[in-house]
Amino acid sequence: MLILTQNLNTLFACHNIVINMNDDGFRSIRLKSPLLNAVKRFLMEHPELGYKGLADFVTDAVREKLIELNTQLGAAKQEVEA
Repeated sequence: MLILTQNLNTLFACHNIVINMNDDGFRSIRLKSPLLNAVKRFLMEHPELGYKGLADFVTDAVREKLIELNTQLGAAKQEVEA
């Protein structure tokens, strides 16, 4: 678990993302203000998307990115094995 945490921290540090690890089941993430402001503005302009707030959007975005990357890696792994 420590190695995974270190690897994630290294990855996120490259993108100016800071994760604070808590024991309450949630994690806090710090992102650059311009990115957050762009997301907030987007959400305000598109209430029809149904996001309850910033955290809801970020959770959905991270989940979608993980699915995308797992799909890409799975396809690459299948190509290598073929």
